[in-house]
Amino acid sequence: MTKSKDYNSSAHLVTKKENHPGSLSSTVNYEESKDPITCWSAWLPPVLIIAFVVIWVVISGQFVKIQIGSSIIPASSTDKQLQNMMESESREFHFRFLTPSDGVRSYSLQDAGLRVDIPNSIKLIRERQSTIISRLWWWKPICLPLVISVNQPRLNNFIQKRTDITVFTSKLLPIKLPYGGTTDVGAMSYQRYGLIRPASTLIDVALKLDSVVLKLKSLDYQSSISQTQLTNLVPTLQKIISQPVSIIVAGRVFHPDPQIVAGWTTLSQSAPDAKLSIVIDEGKVQSYLDGIVSGIRPQPVTEIQIKTAANLPPKILQPGYDGYRLSTEAVAANDIATGHLKSSGVVENLTLVKVNHQTITLKNYPKWVEVNLSDNVLKAFTGTNLVSTLAVTSGKPSSPTPTGNYFVTSKYRQLRSLKLANSFSPVVNYVPWVEYFSKNEIIAGDYWDYSGVFGKFDETDGMIGLMPADAEWLYNWAPTGTPVVVVSND
Repeated sequence: MTKSKDYNSSAHLVTKKENHPGSLSSTVNYEESKDPITCWSAWLPPVLIIAFVVIWVVISGQFVKIQIGSSIIPASSTDKQLQNMMESESREFHFRFLTPSDGVRSYSLQDAGLRVDIPNSIKLIRERQSTIISRLWWWKPICLPLVISVNQPRLNNFIQKRTDITVFTSKLLPIKLPYGGTTDVGAMSYQRYGLIRPASTLIDVALKLDSVVLKLKSLDYQSSISQTQLTNLVPTLQKIISQPVSIIVAGRVFHPDPQIVAGWTTLSQSAPDAKLSIVIDEGKVQSYLDGIVSGIRPQPVTEIQIKTAANLPPKILQPGYDGYRLSTEAVAANDIATGHLKSSGVVENLTLVKVNHQTITLKNYPKWVEVNLSDNVLKAFTGTNLVSTLAVTSGKPSSPTPTGNYFVTSKYRQLRSLKLANSFSPVVNYVPWVEYFSKNEIIAGDYWDYSGVFGKFDETDGMIGLMPADAEWLYNWAPTGTPVVVVSND
């Protein structure tokens, strides 16, 4: 029996059974010593790793970075530095919409009724920057959603005016005339674009001040009048165009040829798949009558004055002269248009009366518009040259269009309207080709009223309504600042 040596407390006796070939098995007792260096070498690596992780988690907060919009700032920055960066980024941030007609449009957070809640955003950042995950991923900037304050009425108004767009297009359809010629009839179509979930989309983009471009998607479409729809109307159109027409002015007889009458004729469709209506454009009839009158007697010439300075008298650009007009000018175009639709021949006997000229004072601007509420006619001028005459419908007696001198203050391709322009009309969601000429009054496309009201009746709640194709032309012709003179013969 071997006596064990007492090295230290970690030594102990081990009994081991050994077998040798060709001999009896024997039991051997020996001492196995556990070295303290060997013991610590086994525990040291995990202890060091844990210590390193703990120390890194403690000090790594100094290396964490935060991304706000397009800028990156250390998380160790003071609250004041974070506040300055948020204010700068929120001022520079703009929503960007890719529209089908105007390219990319940009709008600020304030335009959309949104604001970065800076105190609560800083509080959120401080909470997130101290998390273990943020510290372990120290090399990757933290892109945290900010806290956004929402002005809901303003956001709703922004969505209606800026992210919901209706694009109107005109299409000309050929009609064969009975004498072998052809004429074009105008038809309208629209394509509506917008965001699928506008409110949530805008807020999600604002949370990270993301500079992504939002593409407005197609929402619905109304097709224009097709050639097939025209087929059943061709015989009626041919009767209207080919009927005899006699207009007698001061004893002289005038016979507009079918090509001229065809130019007065348009088609109207109040809704998709609705029945087509034939309409005589009274604005074009009025232009024809003006040409007759000017060939017989001089018409009154409006005096145009330009105000060049507040302390100086206006400069006369064009002197005014008295002249002659049709005694029944307010109803003459209407009577001729109504007679045409009956297809039984038109005879109109008109007389002339002398009238005084009007005076208009403008700023130094080349284009201007005159709207005569009595005649329901809008005339567009460049200087003293008449560019176009358009039939309109204006405010009814209960909500008349105000007279006076105005200017186009703002323009919108379309606006959403929550008020009906006509109590007998269907709900109007969109008003196209809008031009504001005073705080609450507009010139715009009116597609919900029957086309026969233009140039004849006062049907609106104060706005000056044009047929959509005419409104589109005026919208593109008259820039912001164009003078608008609204007059009445009454």
